[in-house]
Amino acid sequence: MGTPGPLKPAGPGFAEAFAQGREAMDRGQWRIAIGHLERAVRTRPAPAASVRLHGYPPVTGYYPYTLLARCHLELGETVAAAALLRLGEARGEPATVREPVERRLAPSGVPARPLTTAHPVVHERPPRPFPFGLWTVLAAAVLAAVLAWLGWRRRRPGGSDPAPVAGPETVGPYRIERLLGHGGFATTYLARHRDTGREVALKVLHPHRLHDPEFRRRFRQEARLGALLDHPGLAPVLDPGTEDSPGWIALEYIPGPTLAERLHGQAGLPLAEAVAIALAIAEAVAYAHAHGVVHRDLKPANVILGPAGPKVMDLGIARELDGAGATTTGAFLGTPVYAAPEVQMMARAGPAADRYSLGVMLFEMLAGQPPFQGETPFATLELHRSAPVPDLRTFREVPDGLGRLVQRLLEKDPEHRPEDGELVARLRSCSTLLAGGPGMAAGA
Repeated sequence: MGTPGPLKPAGPGFAEAFAQGREAMDRGQWRIAIGHLERAVRTRPAPAASVRLHGYPPVTGYYPYTLLARCHLELGETVAAAALLRLGEARGEPATVREPVERRLAPSGVPARPLTTAHPVVHERPPRPFPFGLWTVLAAAVLAAVLAWLGWRRRRPGGSDPAPVAGPETVGPYRIERLLGHGGFATTYLARHRDTGREVALKVLHPHRLHDPEFRRRFRQEARLGALLDHPGLAPVLDPGTEDSPGWIALEYIPGPTLAERLHGQAGLPLAEAVAIALAIAEAVAYAHAHGVVHRDLKPANVILGPAGPKVMDLGIARELDGAGATTTGAFLGTPVYAAPEVQMMARAGPAADRYSLGVMLFEMLAGQPPFQGETPFATLELHRSAPVPDLRTFREVPDGLGRLVQRLLEKDPEHRPEDGELVARLRSCSTLLAGGPGMAAGA
């Protein structure tokens, strides 16, 4: 297609959409990220290393087609990922940006390029000079068709690629019934044990991960640790698999949304609900800490709101090392929005790091947004390290004791954060106060 023309100024709506798309990717909310990134593309289809904004800092690294391809790949939608990589190549996105996604796509058997029959306008150069205005119109039409196709796929029932949605018929002793969701390193299915008939949530490593011995080792480590823990606030591992299994874990099937889904589009949760969720998480991680286990990646997507109450999922052992959903800096195993300062500095992650992440989650449940949100993951990490914690009272009225507890959880120095026992006791006291009984003192 040729090199894109000169940069055109873009408005803050574009910048906001792109930033929200990157933020959702950092949280592992791939479907939400796709919506924001597609909104940015509709505003500004041309990728660029830098986009100038009137009165705003420039947006750097605007390569939306590769980012969209990454999101679809994480969801197992390999055909869409391949099409977007081809479109990104045609629009001039650098090979160095596309290559990491192309390498991950290669084991799926779907070619990233070339595929001239599917999108001839994009991939075949005309035999003679083509009027620039008409070329622009046709390119825009191709882009609109691709985005419309992707939108239709998400709206229709079972809107994923046929193979990943259907999944294998059996894995180990389990019969697959339906897809539950995709994560950064595994796909989760509702499955049933062939002999006992018990329903489980079966987490199966992505095929391209099965050839990575280190990743499989860490996946097995997560399974063994999870099987040793027994607490009502932890999603139990029912079957850690066998040493020669192809990378799967059977967990208790818990119907219900994640906390991330509960928070989406909300301006904050009711006080009593927020405190109750925080208390359940605090009790669960306190139990894990007492047994020598640190979660390392507490975030709303790892908390499921089941019929029996909130349950913490994923011990954070098998975090992805090569994607933005795990870390953009490569320096820590966590999610930038919820990462404690000491974790991103490559310090040993102790229980205080989990309590910091819980503080971020409690702030978000109360305020409707996390305390620190930079334009990029790097900027978010820097805010965690150096920025003062925003005052919750600027967002809503909360009991003084609760606001003070959140401030203490978000202390930069892990030594200044409350210990597990104190945290649980203060959340219980606050829960009693909100229920109308004697509770947390105003200045506690």
